[in-house]
Amino acid sequence: MFFKDWFSSKTKNPTSLFIKQLIGAYPTNIALYETALTHSSYIENRPEQENNEKLEFLGDSILDAVVANYLIKKYPKKREGELTQIRSRIVNRAQLNRLALKIRLHEVLKVSKTDIQNTSIPGNALEAILGAIYLDKGYDFCKDFIESELIKNNLDMNQIITKDENYKSLLLEWAQKRSKRIAFTHEQINSEKNISFEVTLSLNGDEKARANAPTKKRAEQIASKAVWLGLVAANKE
Repeated sequence: MFFKDWFSSKTKNPTSLFIKQLIGAYPTNIALYETALTHSSYIENRPEQENNEKLEFLGDSILDAVVANYLIKKYPKKREGELTQIRSRIVNRAQLNRLALKIRLHEVLKVSKTDIQNTSIPGNALEAILGAIYLDKGYDFCKDFIESELIKNNLDMNQIITKDENYKSLLLEWAQKRSKRIAFTHEQINSEKNISFEVTLSLNGDEKARANAPTKKRAEQIASKAVWLGLVAANKE
Protein backbone atom coordinates (compact mmCIF):
# COMPACT_ATOMS: atom_id res chain seq x y z
CA MET A 1 0.00 0.00 0.00
CA PHE A 2 2.83 2.39 0.86
CA PHE A 3 4.52 1.88 -2.52
CA LYS A 4 1.20 2.38 -4.34
CA ASP A 5 0.50 5.64 -2.50
CA TRP A 6 4.10 6.82 -3.06
CA PHE A 7 3.94 6.15 -6.80
CA SER A 8 0.47 7.71 -7.10
CA SER A 9 1.66 10.91 -5.42
CA LYS A 10 4.53 11.15 -7.89
CA THR A 11 2.36 10.70 -10.96
CA LYS A 12 -0.11 13.35 -9.78
CA ASN A 13 2.48 16.00 -8.97
CA PRO A 14 2.84 18.39 -11.97
CA THR A 15 6.53 19.06 -11.28
CA SER A 16 7.23 15.35 -10.92
CA LEU A 17 5.48 14.62 -14.22
CA PHE A 18 7.38 17.38 -15.99
CA ILE A 19 10.73 16.15 -14.68
CA LYS A 20 9.86 12.56 -15.68
CA GLN A 21 9.15 13.73 -19.24
CA LEU A 22 12.29 15.85 -19.26
CA ILE A 23 14.93 13.48 -17.85
CA GLY A 24 13.22 10.09 -18.22
CA ALA A 25 12.97 9.38 -14.49
CA TYR A 26 10.85 10.46 -11.56
CA PRO A 27 12.56 12.69 -8.99
CA THR A 28 13.80 11.07 -5.82
CA ASN A 29 13.82 14.40 -4.01
CA ILE A 30 11.00 16.47 -5.53
CA ALA A 31 11.81 19.43 -3.26
CA LEU A 32 15.04 20.05 -5.19
CA TYR A 33 13.16 20.53 -8.43
CA GLU A 34 10.45 22.63 -6.82
CA THR A 35 13.21 24.95 -5.59
CA ALA A 36 14.93 24.93 -8.98
CA LEU A 37 11.71 26.17 -10.57
CA THR A 38 11.14 28.95 -8.04
CA HIS A 39 12.38 32.39 -9.05
CA SER A 40 13.22 34.94 -6.36
CA SER A 41 10.40 37.24 -7.52
CA TYR A 42 7.85 34.55 -6.65
CA ILE A 43 8.80 34.48 -2.97
CA GLU A 44 9.48 38.17 -2.29
CA ASN A 45 6.93 38.11 0.51
CA ARG A 46 7.69 34.54 1.59
CA PRO A 47 11.17 34.70 3.19
CA GLU A 48 10.82 31.18 4.56
CA GLN A 49 10.85 29.72 1.03
CA GLU A 50 14.07 29.16 -0.93
CA ASN A 51 14.64 30.38 -4.48
CA ASN A 52 16.72 28.76 -7.23
CA GLU A 53 19.83 30.95 -7.08
CA LYS A 54 22.07 28.46 -5.22
CA LEU A 55 21.05 25.62 -7.52
CA GLU A 56 21.70 27.92 -10.49
CA PHE A 57 25.23 28.54 -9.19
CA LEU A 58 25.80 24.79 -8.86
CA GLY A 59 24.30 23.97 -12.25
CA ASP A 60 26.42 26.63 -13.97
CA SER A 61 29.62 24.96 -12.73
CA ILE A 62 28.46 21.48 -13.72
CA LEU A 63 27.40 22.65 -17.18
CA ASP A 64 30.78 24.25 -17.82
CA ALA A 65 32.60 21.07 -16.80
CA VAL A 66 30.39 18.72 -18.83
CA VAL A 67 30.51 20.87 -21.97
CA ALA A 68 34.29 21.25 -21.71
CA ASN A 69 34.72 17.47 -21.38
CA TYR A 70 32.30 16.84 -24.27
CA LEU A 71 34.13 19.25 -26.60
CA ILE A 72 37.58 17.86 -25.79
CA LYS A 73 36.41 14.37 -26.71
CA LYS A 74 34.44 15.41 -29.79
CA TYR A 75 37.10 17.76 -31.21
CA PRO A 76 40.47 16.37 -30.04
CA LYS A 77 42.43 18.33 -32.66
CA LYS A 78 41.06 21.76 -31.80
CA ARG A 79 43.18 24.12 -29.74
CA GLU A 80 42.24 25.41 -26.30
CA GLY A 81 41.26 28.82 -27.63
CA GLU A 82 38.92 27.32 -30.21
CA LEU A 83 37.31 25.04 -27.63
CA THR A 84 36.81 28.00 -25.31
CA GLN A 85 34.99 29.94 -28.02
CA ILE A 86 32.75 26.97 -28.86
CA ARG A 87 31.94 26.43 -25.18
CA SER A 88 31.04 30.09 -24.74
CA ARG A 89 28.55 29.79 -27.62
CA ILE A 90 26.88 26.81 -25.93
CA VAL A 91 26.68 28.14 -22.37
CA ASN A 92 26.09 31.86 -22.98
CA ARG A 93 22.89 33.34 -21.61
CA ALA A 94 21.11 33.72 -24.95
CA GLN A 95 21.72 30.07 -25.85
CA LEU A 96 20.59 28.82 -22.44
CA ASN A 97 17.42 30.88 -22.72
CA ARG A 98 16.68 29.33 -26.12
CA LEU A 99 17.26 25.84 -24.72
CA ALA A 100 15.04 26.51 -21.69
CA LEU A 101 12.21 27.74 -23.88
CA LYS A 102 12.68 24.84 -26.28
CA ILE A 103 12.18 22.28 -23.51
CA ARG A 104 9.21 24.38 -22.26
CA LEU A 105 10.76 25.10 -18.88
CA HIS A 106 9.02 28.47 -18.75
CA GLU A 107 5.64 26.75 -18.55
CA VAL A 108 6.34 25.31 -15.09
CA LEU A 109 8.39 28.14 -13.59
CA LYS A 110 7.12 29.86 -10.47
CA VAL A 111 7.74 33.52 -11.21
CA SER A 112 5.79 36.73 -10.62
CA LYS A 113 6.92 38.42 -13.83
CA THR A 114 4.57 38.13 -16.79
CA ASP A 115 6.98 38.31 -19.73
CA ILE A 116 10.09 36.27 -19.03
CA GLN A 117 11.04 35.24 -22.56
CA ASN A 118 13.16 38.35 -23.01
CA THR A 119 14.92 37.95 -19.66
CA SER A 120 17.62 35.64 -18.32
CA ILE A 121 15.12 33.88 -16.04
CA PRO A 122 14.55 30.77 -18.24
CA GLY A 123 18.28 30.17 -18.76
CA ASN A 124 18.99 30.64 -15.07
CA ALA A 125 16.24 28.16 -14.23
CA LEU A 126 17.75 25.63 -16.64
CA GLU A 127 21.05 25.84 -14.76
CA ALA A 128 19.14 25.41 -11.50
CA ILE A 129 17.46 22.29 -12.88
CA LEU A 130 20.89 20.89 -13.73
CA GLY A 131 21.97 21.54 -10.16
CA ALA A 132 18.89 19.69 -8.91
CA ILE A 133 19.52 16.74 -11.24
CA TYR A 134 23.12 16.53 -10.03
CA LEU A 135 22.09 16.47 -6.35
CA ASP A 136 19.18 14.09 -6.96
CA LYS A 137 20.62 11.66 -9.51
CA GLY A 138 24.39 12.13 -9.40
CA TYR A 139 27.02 13.47 -11.78
CA ASP A 140 26.90 10.68 -14.39
CA PHE A 141 23.11 10.99 -14.82
CA CYS A 142 23.37 14.77 -15.08
CA LYS A 143 26.25 14.50 -17.55
CA ASP A 144 24.28 12.09 -19.76
CA PHE A 145 21.26 14.42 -19.71
CA ILE A 146 23.32 17.45 -20.75
CA GLU A 147 25.10 15.60 -23.55
CA SER A 148 22.12 13.71 -24.97
CA GLU A 149 19.16 16.02 -24.35
CA LEU A 150 20.62 19.51 -24.38
CA ILE A 151 23.54 19.18 -26.79
CA LYS A 152 22.81 16.31 -29.19
CA ASN A 153 19.03 16.70 -29.40
CA ASN A 154 18.68 20.47 -29.27
CA LEU A 155 21.87 22.05 -30.63
CA ASP A 156 23.29 22.16 -34.15
CA MET A 157 27.00 21.87 -33.41
CA ASN A 158 28.04 22.60 -37.00
CA GLN A 159 26.11 25.85 -36.92
CA ILE A 160 27.57 26.76 -33.53
CA ILE A 161 31.13 26.16 -34.73
CA THR A 162 30.79 28.08 -37.98
CA LYS A 163 28.52 30.95 -36.89
CA ASP A 164 29.68 34.55 -37.08
CA GLU A 165 29.97 35.35 -33.38
CA ASN A 166 28.55 38.48 -31.80
CA TYR A 167 31.70 39.49 -29.96
CA LYS A 168 30.17 42.63 -28.49
CA SER A 169 27.47 40.59 -26.75
CA LEU A 170 30.02 38.08 -25.48
CA LEU A 171 32.20 40.87 -24.14
CA LEU A 172 29.33 42.70 -22.46
CA GLU A 173 28.14 39.47 -20.83
CA TRP A 174 31.67 38.72 -19.61
CA ALA A 175 31.97 42.23 -18.15
CA GLN A 176 28.56 42.11 -16.48
CA LYS A 177 29.35 38.87 -14.67
CA ARG A 178 32.55 40.41 -13.29
CA SER A 179 31.14 43.87 -12.51
CA LYS A 180 33.39 45.50 -15.09
CA ARG A 181 32.46 48.49 -17.25
CA ILE A 182 32.66 48.40 -21.06
CA ALA A 183 32.34 51.71 -22.94
CA PHE A 184 32.44 52.63 -26.63
CA THR A 185 33.26 56.09 -27.96
CA HIS A 186 32.66 56.98 -31.60
CA GLU A 187 34.25 59.45 -33.98
CA GLN A 188 32.97 60.05 -37.48
CA ILE A 189 35.73 60.23 -40.10
CA ASN A 190 34.85 62.22 -43.21
CA SER A 191 36.85 61.93 -46.42
CA GLU A 192 36.24 62.96 -50.00
CA LYS A 193 35.09 59.48 -50.99
CA ASN A 194 33.27 58.12 -47.96
CA ILE A 195 32.37 58.34 -44.29
CA SER A 196 33.68 55.90 -41.71
CA PHE A 197 33.60 55.56 -37.94
CA GLU A 198 36.44 55.06 -35.50
CA VAL A 199 35.46 53.30 -32.30
CA THR A 200 37.47 53.19 -29.10
CA LEU A 201 36.67 50.40 -26.63
CA SER A 202 37.49 50.98 -22.98
CA LEU A 203 37.44 48.59 -20.04
CA ASN A 204 37.01 50.27 -16.66
CA GLY A 205 38.18 53.51 -18.23
CA ASP A 206 41.30 52.03 -19.87
CA GLU A 207 41.49 51.96 -23.66
CA LYS A 208 41.76 48.39 -24.93
CA ALA A 209 41.12 48.55 -28.68
CA ARG A 210 40.38 50.82 -31.65
CA ALA A 211 38.67 49.95 -34.90
CA ASN A 212 37.58 51.72 -38.07
CA ALA A 213 34.67 50.62 -40.27
CA PRO A 214 31.93 52.03 -42.53
CA THR A 215 29.36 51.70 -39.72
CA LYS A 216 29.46 52.15 -35.95
CA LYS A 217 28.07 48.65 -35.42
CA ARG A 218 30.77 47.00 -37.51
CA ALA A 219 33.52 49.02 -35.83
CA GLU A 220 32.23 48.00 -32.40
CA GLN A 221 32.28 44.34 -33.45
CA ILE A 222 35.86 44.57 -34.72
CA ALA A 223 37.07 46.24 -31.52
CA SER A 224 35.10 43.77 -29.37
CA LYS A 225 36.56 40.83 -31.26
CA ALA A 226 40.10 42.04 -30.63
CA VAL A 227 39.48 42.38 -26.90
CA TRP A 228 37.52 39.11 -26.63
CA LEU A 229 40.17 37.06 -28.40
CA GLY A 230 42.75 38.63 -26.12
CA LEU A 231 40.78 37.50 -23.11
CA VAL A 232 40.45 33.99 -24.54
CA ALA A 233 44.18 33.81 -25.22
CA ALA A 234 44.85 34.85 -21.62
CA ASN A 235 42.31 32.29 -20.39
CA LYS A 236 40.16 35.01 -18.79
CA GLU A 237 36.94 34.35 -20.65
